[in-house]
Amino acid sequence: MKIVKHIIETDIAKLSIISESVDLNNKTEMETLNNVLLSAYESLNGACLGISAIQLGIPKRAILLRYAKRKPIVVYNPEVKVKLGSRKSNEGCLSEGKHRYIVTRPIIAIVSYYDINGNKVTKILSYKRLRIFMHEVDHLNGILLQTKGVQVKEMKRWR
Repeated sequence: MKIVKHIIETDIAKLSIISESVDLNNKTEMETLNNVLLSAYESLNGACLGISAIQLGIPKRAILLRYAKRKPIVVYNPEVKVKLGSRKSNEGCLSEGKHRYIVTRPIIAIVSYYDINGNKVTKILSYKRLRIFMHEVDHLNGILLQTKGVQVKEMKRWR
């Protein structure tokens, strides 16, 4: 498994690759992905809400999520099962520089993923957490904000 030691920026060809499922029976692969994603998060001094493996050059379905006031977690083979409602948000991305985009996201959804121990987790996520989850899942599906949203001319947070 080739590992990039930094976040891939602006390389649309690499970032558009659709990621493969993680083999949940391969504990070495899962632990490696866990360690690489946590290491990338630490190298950014925690200044991100999520990182996908593809952003590190690894086309595997693994993402790191950090929700407010919680320790980051790495999840495997994440899926969005059911989506309800919609709301626009102003999002940025580590891989897309200082650009921000208006993106429509669901308000609530049922999601599933596997944890480091291979246990399936199913949750209902509301808007703020769901937005982070879906942003990272988009990366795994080769979708970038620049192809999904409308670019905002100035850097400001969406309210």
